[in-house]
Amino acid sequence: AQLRRFDTSLQLKNLTQDVRDGVKLIILLEIVTNQSQIGSYTKQPKLVWHCMQNAALILRFLAQQTFEKVQGCRATGEC
Repeated sequence: AQLRRFDTSLQLKNLTQDVRDGVKLIILLEIVTNQSQIGSYTKQPKLVWHCMQNAALILRFLAQQTFEKVQGCRATGEC
């Protein structure tokens, strides 16, 4: 609902596929935390590396906000 309120094209239809590249999660974090930008990210990731960079940004931001170490994730398959 938060994503849809920000931009109607950002709604999630398939959670696994729609958040895989990290872009929608980054936008959602910016909306929920009222931050203008949580960091520089790849807006149209084409490679798995871009997705991993976006995921690392999300994990780093969450760790900074909560002061808790967030376990990393593994890249599998395509972006």
